[in-house]
Amino acid sequence: GYTFGGWFTAVNGGGTAFTATTPVTGNITVYAKWNSYSYTVTFNGMDATTLPSPGTKTVSSPATTIDSLPTPPARTGYTFAGWFTAPQGGGIAFTATTPVTGNITVYAKWNTYTYTVTYNSQSATTAASPATRAVASPATTVGTLPTPPTRTGYTFGGWFTAVNGGGTAFTATTPVTGNITVYAKWNSYSYTVTFNGMGATTNPSPLSRTVSSPATTTTLPTNPQKIGYTFAGWFTDVNGTGSEFTSSTVITGNRTVYAFWKVAGTDPSYFNYTVTDGKATIGKSPTNVYEYPFDLVIPATIEGYPVTALANSAFRDCVGIVSVTIPLSVTSIGTEAFRGCTGLTSINIPPSVTSIGERAFWGCTGLTAITIPPSVTSIGNVAFYGCTGLTSITIPPSVTSIGNGAFSGCTGLTSITIPPSVTSIGGSAFYGCTGLTSITIPPSVTSIGSSAFAGCTGLTSITIPSSVTSIGGSAFYGCTGLTSITIPSSVTSIGDYAFQGCTGLTSITIPPSVTSIGSSAFAGCTGLTSITIPPSVTSIGDFAFQGCSQLDAVYLERTTPPSLGAFAFANNKITRNIYVPSASVNAYKAAAGWSAYASRIFGY
Repeated sequence: GYTFGGWFTAVNGGGTAFTATTPVTGNITVYAKWNSYSYTVTFNGMDATTLPSPGTKTVSSPATTIDSLPTPPARTGYTFAGWFTAPQGGGIAFTATTPVTGNITVYAKWNTYTYTVTYNSQSATTAASPATRAVASPATTVGTLPTPPTRTGYTFGGWFTAVNGGGTAFTATTPVTGNITVYAKWNSYSYTVTFNGMGATTNPSPLSRTVSSPATTTTLPTNPQKIGYTFAGWFTDVNGTGSEFTSSTVITGNRTVYAFWKVAGTDPSYFNYTVTDGKATIGKSPTNVYEYPFDLVIPATIEGYPVTALANSAFRDCVGIVSVTIPLSVTSIGTEAFRGCTGLTSINIPPSVTSIGERAFWGCTGLTAITIPPSVTSIGNVAFYGCTGLTSITIPPSVTSIGNGAFSGCTGLTSITIPPSVTSIGGSAFYGCTGLTSITIPPSVTSIGSSAFAGCTGLTSITIPSSVTSIGGSAFYGCTGLTSITIPSSVTSIGDYAFQGCTGLTSITIPPSVTSIGSSAFAGCTGLTSITIPPSVTSIGDFAFQGCSQLDAVYLERTTPPSLGAFAFANNKITRNIYVPSASVNAYKAAAGWSAYASRIFGY
């Protein structure tokens, strides 16, 4: 408890110090001197997460050791292995009984570890995988649990430190401090299956069944019944969608299954009809019996009357119709007969049908192909409007006219052949058919209606036969893919907006038969670089070539200036010149409308 402070001639360090060189002149007694001390022990945690407390200890005389060690430090991912007089366990171990002989720093020693977590699946049908996981420094948790075990008739309730859910729950974030076995907990269940008859006339019995552990399936109830329909099974979603539910379907929770109904489409009693002059016309049923997917078969006779027509709107918006079979007795398909039948994918039109009414198949987006029989002479206005799924169609040589908007919006249509029997193509007949890349117009056609091919952005070329006398307004409006076109000498007028926005058009020849060029006829044709206007043209409409930003040369062959609309050549290329017969230069410069371009008019 003390340190020796030397010898002195009197007690407690009194007198004088006595050393080996002190002269001795007689008998003498010298006395030891004892000094007290105070030493500091510093505890270095060596990267500890939690430092020791306190961080230092003091040893004062007469003590020779510390009274106790501080609280041990902690370091995530390691175990504490004691204090040592040098780092990493060097020197000697320092304990509460180690003599302290001076100020000293001692160092924490940290050991790595590897623990094993064993997963006991407790009678599982399929055990957890993997069955063990190692937790090695510096990790403190398993990080991820194994794939859960399964046990027929039970649900997995997690891992626990004792069987049957005893102890505490063990998760991916539970700290692991040693080897441990955890146990699967299995829960029993009781699920309810509800059977929805979906408008059944007679409901199933019972309306629900209970499935309790360890059962996994259930028997089905009695089949429901519904007048006008055939029961086609139970499904996990309405209208026969989802997956079919049977007595072997494994049940994993409360659920409702739905009756799937199909219309008994061949039974005449399911159709509403009228009789005129001994002939039946099929009309739409007053009840919504066509809600669910089914194949529609029109009967040839009803109550002894031959079925000869499908009335206007007969099956409009019957989204459940998948296919239609029409008998040979039918001669006409009424206006909007199948409009909005979005589920319709195929239809058989017999050779007895002579007319297809307006909007007959409007919006039948599921229809991909159709063959029109040779008995049909006309295709009604917007008959196939918006049939976006239609990729091909066959028009027979019996057809003489294609109605306005007949195939408008059929974006999936890539090609079509118009037979030589057709004499007119209605306005907007192929409007917005963006997939159409080519089309052949037969020499029988005399007129192309307004907007007939407007918005056909995929169309790259087209040949107009010499039988055509007029090109309707906006006929090729916005056909951005069109690069060239030949207008035959039979054409006398080019309608307003006929080629407006045809940005890909680089050249065009206007024949000497044309007498008028409509307003905005070529407006916005940014690829057009030159144009020759024949002497037959007597009028050029407002904005006719406005916005043709690359138009550099305009040639007029007429000696007398044709009438010119406002802004006809506005916003052309800045260097654009207008060339006229030399003798007519002054006449053009002075003429109304032309005078605005006087500085750019030159003779040739």
